[in-house]
Amino acid sequence: GQPFVNDTFALEHDLIINALSTEISSVGAGGGSIVSISATGDVLVGPQSAGADPGPACYGRGGSAPTITDACLLMGIIDPDGFADGEIRLDSALSLAAFEALESRLDAHERIAYAYRIAVHNIAEEVTNVAVRHGVDLRDFTLLAYGAAGPMLLPAALEQLQVKSVVVPPHPGLFSALGLLSTDLVYYDSQSAYMLLTPDAAPRIAQMFEEMESRLRSRVAAGAEGLVVRRSFDGRLFGQSWETPLVEVSEGAITAETVAAMIASFHEEYERRHGNRFEAVPVQGVTYRVQLIVPVEKVDFASIAEDGGSGDPQPTRTRTISYFDAEPFEAPEYERARLAAGARIEGPAIVSEGLSTTFVCPGQNATVGRFGEIAITLEKRT
Repeated sequence: GQPFVNDTFALEHDLIINALSTEISSVGAGGGSIVSISATGDVLVGPQSAGADPGPACYGRGGSAPTITDACLLMGIIDPDGFADGEIRLDSALSLAAFEALESRLDAHERIAYAYRIAVHNIAEEVTNVAVRHGVDLRDFTLLAYGAAGPMLLPAALEQLQVKSVVVPPHPGLFSALGLLSTDLVYYDSQSAYMLLTPDAAPRIAQMFEEMESRLRSRVAAGAEGLVVRRSFDGRLFGQSWETPLVEVSEGAITAETVAAMIASFHEEYERRHGNRFEAVPVQGVTYRVQLIVPVEKVDFASIAEDGGSGDPQPTRTRTISYFDAEPFEAPEYERARLAAGARIEGPAIVSEGLSTTFVCPGQNATVGRFGEIAITLEKRT
């Protein structure tokens, strides 16, 4: 349940910054990702983005390049009158003109259809790459679709990825902001000391941790409650030139037994990150870290009302979806705020809300959970 944290990150090619960073793999497939044509005539999606200003062509704010938002608008997934909770009126004519302006032998239907498919493929490809790098099986995982564009793109990637399901949390357009409000305040200190992890290293390691914890406590207001101290170290197999960061160190006095546990934890973390372990190779400690965590109040999702027993909600209207298949098809639209826990929806379907749109593709089922989350799965697994 914890993200991978690295001790370096690449600002650009061959420019490495030595600082803690959460491992994030970005892919140009959001709502603002620009659709273009390559020199060989291929449809490309991203990595360039129209951003919010001028934004997609359909915003009518001067953007002339087509984006994934423009594609989804023309497909019928996005409601032109309900975008951004109705604050932005989208113009589908501008979206169509932007796609028609691309220099391509493809007709407009192909340009729009391919743009959506390539965006979904880009997502599936990068998720697969992350799984391969970490040696994990995607069939053990669920994808979380958040942001404005995630819920209208990720369900379409289910067929390619073979994950268990795609889950759309409550208020996906605010998901990152809610996470930030729930993030604890963390003070941290670190100290480097290159030494093999042997029983003789215990006194020196203990001294460093005690000094760092003392410095951190002096930075926190007197009387602060619920403080949590976490110790960790960055280690490497002896002879390596890079470290595995933030390997957990248990509480209590640092003894020879603690050092043995540190070595075991290193091998566990190494295997978790890289899919291999080499217990015959000595472990070298490089950097020792202490975090002092000041807890904050967390966002709490309330349970929603249970379904009355039918499990079949009533749509508010029907939308026509184009460019997804060879022929257009009808998809019922549901208001998310009216969906009760236990409600079941068969794709194709649209679930609309103020700051996002969920597209349940043909051949998929959606079930509403007790907090209002929507779990989307394929009808059949092979």
